[in-house]
Amino acid sequence: MKISLPIKTGVFLGKMLQYPVIQWRKFFGLPREVQVKRRTLHYHLDLHEGIDFSIFVTGKYEPKIQKAFAQITSPGDVVLDIGANIGAHAMVLGELVKDGGQVYAFEPTHWAYRKMLRNLSLNPGLKVKALHAALTDEKGALIPATVSSSWDLTRSLSEANALDMGYAQSTEGCAQFSIDQWVKTENIQKVNVIKLDVDGFETRVLRGAVETLKKFHPIIICEWAPHHFVDPEEPFQEMIHILRNCGYEFFTLDGKKISESAAEIESEIPFGVLRYVLARPGAGPKNDLKCT
Repeated sequence: MKISLPIKTGVFLGKMLQYPVIQWRKFFGLPREVQVKRRTLHYHLDLHEGIDFSIFVTGKYEPKIQKAFAQITSPGDVVLDIGANIGAHAMVLGELVKDGGQVYAFEPTHWAYRKMLRNLSLNPGLKVKALHAALTDEKGALIPATVSSSWDLTRSLSEANALDMGYAQSTEGCAQFSIDQWVKTENIQKVNVIKLDVDGFETRVLRGAVETLKKFHPIIICEWAPHHFVDPEEPFQEMIHILRNCGYEFFTLDGKKISESAAEIESEIPFGVLRYVLARPGAGPKNDLKCT
């Protein structure tokens, strides 16, 4: 796997790029919040925020991931965006699935959920439904009172979460359920693609999605960042085992096969680094661990 920049380095570079733009806008009396059109989508952006600033300057957020979306998503697909934040990926996915498909965007913090609703209101034709919800396992393990969902490039890094370099926002008021529960309650007939980025809670989410994975075999784009897994009962390697034993194989975003060894995978990702991978349904479940 290619080595990515540490999160802290990426945020620092973002701050360096953002500073002259913010100062220039201040000099001319321009606001920090803007409403813009980038490509075919409309956004309300706060230029102090890293995700928003990336969209403002480049027209998109995490272009390699969005390129992968285009390769694995088809019109009519049902997509789950878990950890949707302001909807930067959900909106792109909404265009890809077109009128016959549907994107469900799950976000636990009210701060980011509200921003996502505002962006979706500017694009009323998109097939995206935002849910103020945290996904968990079947036991209903409680989520933290706050999680990182802001990356304010104007704030000091000393104030940020040391693991993800983000700033905490409240999860108060969000619903909480497992994917399997939600699929049954909403009578979801298919799930084609899942984007999973929940900063260390992936194991919990996947444990509550086993029936869905076995039934629908969706392709999963998943963030891997072992240093986020600070709960000894929710280890990074268990996330890998759950996916492997549900029949998944792992690939880089450009299609190169990744080792099936959880220990080897973890050892290859340096502390502070994250990378996205594709988990694709393969030859069937392994035998060393039950798919639970």
